[in-house]
Amino acid sequence: REPSIIVNGVKFACSEDCFHKLKPYPFDKLSWDGPGPGLGKRDEVMRTAVRMKFTDPAFRELLIASHPHPLLSIKGDAYWGVKPSGEGENMLARLLMDLRAELVAPDEIGDKDRCDSFAAAEQGQDHQPENSSLPAAEPEDGVVEAVAEP
Repeated sequence: REPSIIVNGVKFACSEDCFHKLKPYPFDKLSWDGPGPGLGKRDEVMRTAVRMKFTDPAFRELLIASHPHPLLSIKGDAYWGVKPSGEGENMLARLLMDLRAELVAPDEIGDKDRCDSFAAAEQGQDHQPENSSLPAAEPEDGVVEAVAEP
């Protein structure tokens, strides 16, 4: 079961719930979609939701175990996935592979230490992820939390 997360002080049942509920109102398609794949507000929201989801050790272990294989999200959505016809941007899988690359990047510490460092950083204890305007905060009662910077 996917953990609930808190972003901007609001608790969401899961990362997908977070994504849908953080759409702008009134909806601004240009800002939401951005000028191209990976460049819209939707990508920022999904990146934050995915990063928070994978602070959960069980999910993080599964993602790391998929290394070095490419990921493919087969779904009817040509932006977040790839349709059975092969058409699509595969953005969800690309976000996951980007995160996975951070988790398995070669460095001077062992795998467990790297994973622990990632979880601590995502919870705001060391540093914030690059390209994120939603830094993590300390979780409460097992809920992963992120708070937007002013």
